[in-house]
Amino acid sequence: MKLLTDRIIFKAYILPNLIILLPVIGIFISNRIGWILMTSYFYFLVFNGTFYMRVEELMQPIFWVFIATLLFLASIIFIMNLKAIRSDIYKIPKSKQIIHNIFATIIGLIFTLAVALIHNHTLFE
Repeated sequence: MKLLTDRIIFKAYILPNLIILLPVIGIFISNRIGWILMTSYFYFLVFNGTFYMRVEELMQPIFWVFIATLLFLASIIFIMNLKAIRSDIYKIPKSKQIIHNIFATIIGLIFTLAVALIHNHTLFE
């Protein structure tokens, strides 16, 4: 029984708190690493949303809410790439912007896959 409660507590409370630490740490670090952490969190949200979408939901009204949410998250990623934020606050030159975006995308994808593995692995059931 204790093992079951530990698994439920991990999946319901500890894992989401660990994930939310990513942008919080990025807020307090105002350099390139902070920007990558914050942007990778938004990539994580986009990937995580598309990862769990089912084909049956494509025809329902929830699909439009899903599309609106993805567009909102994409606009946040766009805002993070504007010169005022990227260059002035986080000191990332335009020549390095693509490299940092690729790195943030990879981190977001890794977090998405890790969460999917944790949620689907029988060890955590």
